[in-house]
Amino acid sequence: MSGERRTDQATLDRALALLDHELAGLRLDQPLKIRAVGGYAMLKHGMRTDPDRALTADIDSLTEDYSRQVKEAIALVGEKLGIDRAWLNNDAAADEDFGGAGYTALKVDAHWQDMPAGLPALANIDMAMADVPTLTRMKIAAVEDSYLSDRAQDLPDLHELLEHQGITTFAQFARAYPDPDAEHARARSIVKGMLSPQRRTGSLASALGRQDNGPVSGTAAAANAASSTTLAASSTAGSPDPDELLSTGAIASAAAGADPDTVDELSDEALLSGFDDPYTDSGADDPLDGLYSSADYSSADHRGDDYYY
Repeated sequence: MSGERRTDQATLDRALALLDHELAGLRLDQPLKIRAVGGYAMLKHGMRTDPDRALTADIDSLTEDYSRQVKEAIALVGEKLGIDRAWLNNDAAADEDFGGAGYTALKVDAHWQDMPAGLPALANIDMAMADVPTLTRMKIAAVEDSYLSDRAQDLPDLHELLEHQGITTFAQFARAYPDPDAEHARARSIVKGMLSPQRRTGSLASALGRQDNGPVSGTAAAANAASSTTLAASSTAGSPDPDELLSTGAIASAAAGADPDTVDELSDEALLSGFDDPYTDSGADDPLDGLYSSADYSSADHRGDDYYY
C-alpha cells in the first residue's frame, strides 16, 4: 500500500475496537476472521521498536476478500480515526485466480498464534497473528520479488526477523529456511551477503586467528579443505546440502581439535560460495545492487516513504 498514511499500533488497536462495534450491527453469521501478517504482526511480536520504525500503513490479513458490507465498515472506521480507509485489507493473499489466501498460507506454511495481551475484547472478530517463522518465510518471498515493486521495507524487515531469531550466519539460515526447489535463489543470495562473515562481528578472519593478514592456521586450513571438498562434490550432484557441509567440516575440525565456533564459520564460508546471484550473473539491472556493499549494515540507511508496511 505504497503512499498511504502510516500509523502506530495503538491507533490500529483502537480501529479494531471500533470495527468490532460496527460489525455488531451487521449481524454476521460468524466473527470476522483476521489473520495478521506484515508490519502490524511484527509490531505485536515486539519488533520495529525504533521510533522511526514503529509505524505501519495497515493491518494485512491473510484471509479471503471481505464482503462489501465489511469493507464499508472498515472504511467508516478509517474515516472516523483519520487513517487510511483500507487500514484492514486482504492484499497479502494471492489473487483468487491463483488460489487466494488458502494457497498463500499453504506456500508459506502459515502457523498462527494468539494475539498478545493489550487488545480490547473483540466479540465480533476472530483474530490471530502469524508466528515469527511464518513472517520470515513471507518476507523471504517478498524480497525475492522486490525488484518488481518499490517495497523498500521488506529487506530491513527480513534483517530484523533474522536477528530476532538469533540467526547470524548463512549456515543457520539455510538450516532454518531451506529452499529445496530453488524458488528463492535471489533472496538467498541477498541474505548471503547480509550474513556474510566479513559483514558481522567475529568475522572469518578472526575465527581463524588471522592477524595482519597472516596465514590461516593448519587446523583451520584442514577444516576448510574438507568443507571445500564436500562443496565440490555436492555441487556436482546439485545444490550443496548444508547438513552435509556442516558434518564434514565438524569431523575434520574435531579431529584437529578446532574450536566449534570456527567450524560454523568455515561451514558458513563454504555455503556462501555455493549460491549464485542470478541477477549479478546475468547482468540484469537489480535495484538492490550495492545494498550490502558497505561492511556495516544499518536499517537506518534504507528508510523511505515506502518503508512502513
